[in-house]
Amino acid sequence: MACVYCDGPGKLTREHVYPQFLLTASPEQGLFYSNSAKGYFEADAVVKDTCGNCNHNLLGALDAYASGLHAKYFARPLATSRTVSFEFDRLLRWVLKVTYNAQRAFGGSPRTFTHLRQYMLGHCDRPSSLVFWGAVMKRSWVDGGWKTPRDYRSSDIRLPELDLGLEVKFCHMLTINSFCFIVADLIAGDNEARHRLSQFMAYQLGAKEIAFDAESFVFDADVSKMDHITHNIRQAEQNAHAYPINQQVQVGNKQVRLTRLPENHVIRRARIRDSKHYLVTAGPADRKQHAVIVFSELDAGLRELEMDLQANTIPLSKRCYASIKRGTTKTYVTLHDPFEPGAPHLACATGTEQSDRNWKMFKAAIIANGNRLLLAEASFLKHPTTICNAIDVITIQDDRDGTDVKSPVEPACDGEKMSSPSN
Repeated sequence: MACVYCDGPGKLTREHVYPQFLLTASPEQGLFYSNSAKGYFEADAVVKDTCGNCNHNLLGALDAYASGLHAKYFARPLATSRTVSFEFDRLLRWVLKVTYNAQRAFGGSPRTFTHLRQYMLGHCDRPSSLVFWGAVMKRSWVDGGWKTPRDYRSSDIRLPELDLGLEVKFCHMLTINSFCFIVADLIAGDNEARHRLSQFMAYQLGAKEIAFDAESFVFDADVSKMDHITHNIRQAEQNAHAYPINQQVQVGNKQVRLTRLPENHVIRRARIRDSKHYLVTAGPADRKQHAVIVFSELDAGLRELEMDLQANTIPLSKRCYASIKRGTTKTYVTLHDPFEPGAPHLACATGTEQSDRNWKMFKAAIIANGNRLLLAEASFLKHPTTICNAIDVITIQDDRDGTDVKSPVEPACDGEKMSSPSN
């Protein structure tokens, strides 16, 4: 197996997702949550796919640099503001490196980072498509005292790309205690798109863009729109595995109560989510292909049917229907609820990157199956036989070629006809 950074041969070594200097600086042993395992662990998060030279020399030098910044600036909680001096590319490369490690360790999408590996290693110039922001995770006054963020997190930021008129390969935030580093990789973005995206970040999060030639940056809590407890509450609304309703999690052989929410807080689940998923075209070699959305976490309300992909007849769901829009390089899927057309099960503002070839296969499979799309769980990627639902696609819109395919069948809801919402 080759090194995931340099693709070279050699003995692979263990690399901490969050560098050792962060782990030793923490006053107590914390818990790590893995999206892939859907659980918490006390052991340090590691990956075992990096060669010794990349790990100990090239990436180790980045950790050594970040360790100095941490000791000088990031280790102390931030209540007001702090000016941080740095070398732009070394800081950005380190943020990308930690985020790339986290994507591999915690069940993310590491393939969106592979084109940046040479930059992380310091072997090429920074791609002009990258945009970098700084923000503050403010402390929170709750339960009669201040709650100060003391977490290390790597998290996705879901962007309303259609509304912003742009597309990104990824947008992630790395949080080190009070300090948040956000990086996005624009797809074919110009200066106007960068400006719109930075305006959105400022309005939503209070984040400011870090200029590529900057030597310092002011992290200002007064302009931040994120605080520690509110952020945890929003995460709890969206992630049932990380924040169960009873707030008790299994860690090894013991039960541990989460303390990242206010006392007596009642978790209410958010219904509309921009959930992680994959768009695939699959099926037996001797039969027609099917278009499938594979969810990393499929909502229980959509697990209506369970059937074999090779079955001659696949029943149609009445719980959901879809509309699809094709962008420049991404595909955007909305899953509508027949009972509440204005409150979709999935409102995919972020989009899923597909090559033109894969998009054409995906669209052709939908049309060939009578404008049908299948829903499946993550296990489908390893054993592509069982699916959970087949749904109507009411419209496929491709602005690039003017295609607007509409289903001749209106979505049904327990025998009652529903008018199709405009896309």
